Amino acid sequence: MYRHFVRNLFHERGSNDKRREEYKMKVAVFAFLAFLFCCSGTIDGAACGRRWYDPRFKICCNGVISSKGFSSACCGTRPYDSRFKICCNGVLSSKGFSSACCGTRPYDSRFKICCNGVLSSKGFSSACCGTRPYDPRFKICCNGVLSSKGFSSACCGTRPYNPTFTRCCNGYLC
Repeated sequence: MYRHFVRNLFHERGSNDKRREEYKMKVAVFAFLAFLFCCSGTIDGAACGRRWYDPRFKICCNGVISSKGFSSACCGTRPYDSRFKICCNGVLSSKGFSSACCGTRPYDSRFKICCNGVLSSKGFSSACCGTRPYDPRFKICCNGVLSSKGFSSACCGTRPYNPTFTRCCNGYLC
């Protein structure tokens, strides 16, 4: 039946030639407009898993499509407005002055430091040794052991040393 329809659509015969030509023109115009609408970039689509959506109005969060509103980011499958919220390992919290996460807790990195999941006051600390913050101008961390730096600039095992005057041989000072 389909083959018969197509053959009749594109082959001219008999007294219906004018109607066939009009119909072919309508089909061609419809196909052209359909192409413009879907494929020319007038409406951009995006994939979310196996589904398409319009990113101007929707947001895809880990395969879940939601209304966009003012949301600009995702926390797991939930959209959120990153100006007012922060997502820390899947936990959504009020942002306030927080700029970073320590585990699931937001914090202000100007005043706090996160060392392997432990949140501490920052002070002058800018580095971590295990879970302890320290100031690398005065301390050195050698394989998890924090020591006074002095003139040391390198580690030999867990001990700091100055490579200008000493050598490290397989984890031992020699």
